[in-house]
Amino acid sequence: MPASIVIGAGWAGLMCAYTLTKRGHDVTLIEAAPQVGGRARSIDFSSYVVDNGQHVCLGAYHTLRNLLKELNLDEKALFNILPMQLFISNQTAMQIRFPKLPAPYSIIFGLIFAKNLPWAAKFAALRFCKQVKQIKFRLPQDLPLLQLLKNYHQSDFVIQHLWEPIALATMTTPIKIASAQVFLNVLQRSFDDGITDSNWYIPKTDLSAVLPNHLEQNLLRDGCRIIKSQAIKSMQLSGNFCTSIRSSSQEWSADHIIVATPSWTTAALCSPFDQLQATSSALQHFVPQPIITIYFEFSDRVALPYPIVGMLNSICQWAFDRGGMGQPNIISAIISGPGAHQQLDHAQLANAVLQELRSRFQHLKDLIKYKVINDKKSAFSCEYSNQSLRPQPQTAIRNLWLAGDYVQTGLPATLEGALMSGKQTGELIASG
Repeated sequence: MPASIVIGAGWAGLMCAYTLTKRGHDVTLIEAAPQVGGRARSIDFSSYVVDNGQHVCLGAYHTLRNLLKELNLDEKALFNILPMQLFISNQTAMQIRFPKLPAPYSIIFGLIFAKNLPWAAKFAALRFCKQVKQIKFRLPQDLPLLQLLKNYHQSDFVIQHLWEPIALATMTTPIKIASAQVFLNVLQRSFDDGITDSNWYIPKTDLSAVLPNHLEQNLLRDGCRIIKSQAIKSMQLSGNFCTSIRSSSQEWSADHIIVATPSWTTAALCSPFDQLQATSSALQHFVPQPIITIYFEFSDRVALPYPIVGMLNSICQWAFDRGGMGQPNIISAIISGPGAHQQLDHAQLANAVLQELRSRFQHLKDLIKYKVINDKKSAFSCEYSNQSLRPQPQTAIRNLWLAGDYVQTGLPATLEGALMSGKQTGELIASG
């Protein structure tokens, strides 16, 4: 029975361990934190359990949905599944409902019947969708998303009100430098494959209860060893083989070593070795992007016009009504990427965002409590200039492998990308 060690029990590491265990490997999963789940973990806020950052999934997350089926989990019990609707709040609210119709009719009818979106903008957006479908969502060469949109004659209005909010939500990267090809990949998966692919999947509970806890229980039941609170500090190589890995107190060895840690941690583990300099150098180009989540608790029920509301011309980019998650008086506000807001302390930032929310939604009651979560390394910068640097699963060391959302999947830093990578790496090892 081949022995494999997976370093890191985030979503990629869990998925890789699961895939290898199912294929008959003797798997040890080693995690630096006291719990599995990686950066998508749960914390306490007031009397509630929330996530270390607001997450939302899509119907196009097929790897996630198929895994839930394999684990005999009911996705309807875990998620509020809603037809995609873009509700963008500005001086007037723009609203696009995408009906459950086969591609491309969903996006066509959604744009035609959009509220407060000028006809010129509707036709421009429809023309863009038709043109990228004609090229099968594939570019001869990657370029900045903003440049692509300009090349396809998208006006400043439609860029600001439609494409930029979608891009920031999915890629956490400013459109001036964001990868146009990755954006097209997201667009294709969401609107060009299946009727339900564009649905919002909003967790009803914390993410740990959605998947990581179930995967952990499944792995333990199938004989996988899970070791927590052990950070791997170094690796030992002999020629073209990784002979062992070490924490500050223990050492392990196996036939296959899979590094499923964040890109910066992986780069640091690889950097001492000449054989892995190309990998380490490439990973250093994946600059982590911050995401700030602010949870607000009010004295009475919140009722936003839609569970997810985009916010234009404001610090906050998205506001979530968490009533469907069993938290009827909670709003979570999301700020993706760098900006001037990073110069504010938590109290100043929370107050500024609260004022923005009150200016759009006047019915909000008294604030009871807030919590600011500043994840400075939430997602890698999905830039057009670094897509060719995204590594493949196998490294120059024949038994050393990579798994993580930064590995070449064609997706930005998403939970789906992490799961895809973990499955891909596990299957490559098992088939070898």
